[in-house]
Amino acid sequence: MATAPSTFAPEPEASSSRSGGLKFLPWLLAALALGAGGAFLFYRSRSRPALAGGAPIDLFVAPEPKAPSIPPAPRPAPAAVQPKPAPAPQPLPQPRPTSPASLGVVSTRLRPWLELSMVPLRCIVTDDTVTFEFELDVFNSGNGPARSILIEANVFNAGPSQDQAIARFFAEPVGQGERIDSILPLKHLIFRTQVVTPRANIQAIDAGERQVFVPLIAFNVLYSAASNDAQTSLSYLVGREGNGEKLAPFRLDLGPRLFRGLGARLLPGGVRR
Repeated sequence: MATAPSTFAPEPEASSSRSGGLKFLPWLLAALALGAGGAFLFYRSRSRPALAGGAPIDLFVAPEPKAPSIPPAPRPAPAAVQPKPAPAPQPLPQPRPTSPASLGVVSTRLRPWLELSMVPLRCIVTDDTVTFEFELDVFNSGNGPARSILIEANVFNAGPSQDQAIARFFAEPVGQGERIDSILPLKHLIFRTQVVTPRANIQAIDAGERQVFVPLIAFNVLYSAASNDAQTSLSYLVGREGNGEKLAPFRLDLGPRLFRGLGARLLPGGVRR
């Protein structure tokens, strides 16, 4: 059910004696209320707490003085980069030459080389002969077999013409005698033998009241090296060993005698071909 709108009857106006004071009072109250509200708002804005329970923040913050600007330190100049040398050009691989099929092992020329060493053992002096016994070592230092080997020996007297006599013996070997069949490469042939010379061929030297002789023994080694003739020749001074490097001579004034403790010294010169 609809209700009738409410109506308000106007109040009778106050008398003129009170109208001045009554009209001024509402304006005064409104001004006071406005001033109180502004003060309240100003107070709240000065003391408003921070959100989330933090410390109070001041909405008015004085600007902080700017710190004097410090220019950045100059950056060091980058070190000069040394240019890397260009890599040396690599040679292109060369094609390998084609070779014909192998025909087997190719070796250098094979040939023997005979070396000779002598160790004297005894000297026997009689009224007619002088005999020297010694041990020979024949060594093939080459890479081929030595064949048809003949060894010659001869006794010479020490003296002014000894070098010429020995050189003639080396240059003019006899070349006759029993031969050894062969000596293989890097093999030794060691044997004992002797050389005998007539007493008349020995040249005695007067040494005060003594007669002595100084013998030299020379050797020729003749052999076949493949299809060529080869030769090794050398000579030794033979005597009795003493306390030093020198050898003592043999005495002839004592009659028949057997000498031991012999030594030998290789003489310069020789033949090797």
